[in-house]
Amino acid sequence: MNLKSLLAIVVGLAIGAFAVFERGTEREEIVELVAGASRLQSEFGPTLSDDAMQAYRDWSRKPAHFGAFAATEFGDYGWVSEYNSIEAAETAALAFCGVPDCRVFARSLPLRQAGEGELVVSQATKDAFDEFLALRNAKAFAVHGNGAGGSWVGAPSLASAITGALKECKSMSRQTETAIPYSEAIEDCRIVYAER
Repeated sequence: MNLKSLLAIVVGLAIGAFAVFERGTEREEIVELVAGASRLQSEFGPTLSDDAMQAYRDWSRKPAHFGAFAATEFGDYGWVSEYNSIEAAETAALAFCGVPDCRVFARSLPLRQAGEGELVVSQATKDAFDEFLALRNAKAFAVHGNGAGGSWVGAPSLASAITGALKECKSMSRQTETAIPYSEAIEDCRIVYAER
């Protein structure tokens, strides 16, 4: 490579960088994702069956963010953790329990409650979000009320990144149905970050 070719490449890169700088960055930060430890709040009333009590013990050993444990006196139970709100966690735990007599017996609450503009998520989702932020080009990140998330990176426009992230998030929220029941009552996907 001769000096003239090298100079042409350097000038081309500089013009490209200037054009990108001049165009500016469209950036939309909707919420801050907060990850952290949780505390447990129990409200046991009627005696639970042995199976339900063992399931409660297993669930309560590692409370994670917003979670709920629902049960009946007759042995039915359901639980969830790592949700984005206590309302979504309770709805899912009751749905997972699966019978009309189910009621919430315990809740898992983050030590740091989400303030305005913050969304409490699992550490895994927070780590994925931090990796996502380092990526370039148009991108968007969406989170579902049941804890699932989806992103779209390298899109030709901000609008297509947002559309792709919402579609991926909805797909992921349904794929986790075996562990986290999908329910229309739980908050749908929403964009938590978008940038071009």
